[in-house]
Amino acid sequence: MGLTTLMDCPGCRGTMRVPDELLGRKLRRLRCGNVLTTDAPTADGFEIVEDDQSEVPSTAPDPLPTPPMGTTTVRRKRRKKTKAAQFSRRLRFAIGGGILGGVALMALFIWGVSSAFELGPPPDSWQTFEVPNRFRVKLPPPGRPGQVVQDMMGLKVAAYHLSLDRDSVYAISYMEGELPPGRRSLPVDQLLNDSCDGAVANTPGGKEISRKSITLGPHAGKQVVIRVAEGRGKIIMRVYIHAINKRLFTVLAGGEGFEPRDKSVRWLFNSFEILDDGSPTPEKAPDPPKKDSTAPPKGATGVPAKKETGPRSKDATTPPSKA
Repeated sequence: MGLTTLMDCPGCRGTMRVPDELLGRKLRRLRCGNVLTTDAPTADGFEIVEDDQSEVPSTAPDPLPTPPMGTTTVRRKRRKKTKAAQFSRRLRFAIGGGILGGVALMALFIWGVSSAFELGPPPDSWQTFEVPNRFRVKLPPPGRPGQVVQDMMGLKVAAYHLSLDRDSVYAISYMEGELPPGRRSLPVDQLLNDSCDGAVANTPGGKEISRKSITLGPHAGKQVVIRVAEGRGKIIMRVYIHAINKRLFTVLAGGEGFEPRDKSVRWLFNSFEILDDGSPTPEKAPDPPKKDSTAPPKGATGVPAKKETGPRSKDATTPPSKA
C-alpha cells in the first residue's frame, strides 16, 4: 500500500488522507462534494549542498581588537533603577499586555461570530431526501440512501443509511407505531437518555465524549458524541422525540476525522426536518375472507346443480327407433 498524506479540506474543514500518487491533481472530496487541488509532492525534502566547504563564506564575527600595552579598561558602574522607574516599567508592560489581551479576545469573538455565520446552505450537489409524513433531509451525492426495516424489542424501526466511503456514514431512522405501555408513561428526558445510552452500548469499544440537550421546534432532543475504538473515528448523533405521539427520530454522521464543528455534519443536522403531524399510524385493514373451494357449483339460475347418484336408464341414453 502506498504512502498517504494528511490534508485539511477547505470545504468542510475535515482531515483527509490523500495517497501520494494523487498529489498535485484536482480531486473531489466525497464527504462534502468540495473540489480542491492538492499540493504537488516535493522531491525528498532536502536541499543539495556542495561538498567544497572552502567556498562557503564564514559567518563567525570578527574578533575584538586587542587594547594596546599600557592601557587600562574602565568599566562603568550600572545605575540601579529607582522604585519609581521599576513601577513605571511594570505599568507599561501591564497596559501593553492588557491591550494585547483585549485585542486577542476581540479577535476570538469576531472569529467565533464569523464562523457561526459562514456556514451557509449546503452545496448544490447535496440532494433532498424525503419520506412522506416522516422527515426531510439533505444528503451529499448521490443522495439515495439504502433502507433497512427491522424489529427491535417489539418496535418496528425504519433506517436509511448512506456510506460514501469506508470511513464515513450518514444515517436517519425513525420508529413506527407506538411505544410499549410500560415506556409510554416515562419522562421525555429519560427516554432520550435511554436512546443515547443504547447507542453508546451498541458501538463496539465506543466511549461517550459529550452529551447535551437540544430542540428541533417543539420536539425535545439530545446530542451525543461517541469516540470509536479503532482509528480516529467519531459518531455524532442527535435523537428527537415527537411532542405529540412520542415517536423517536435519530440522525447521525460518523467516520474518521468527523467532528461536531465540521460543515458536513452541521449541514446534515441543520437540514433535518420532522414532517410527522402526530397522527397515529393507521392499522392495516383485515384481509377479505377467502372463497370456499369445497362449495358446490351453481347453475344458471344461481341454484346449486343436483348431482345424479344412480345409474342412468338405457332409454335415457338410447335414441328412439324409427317406425
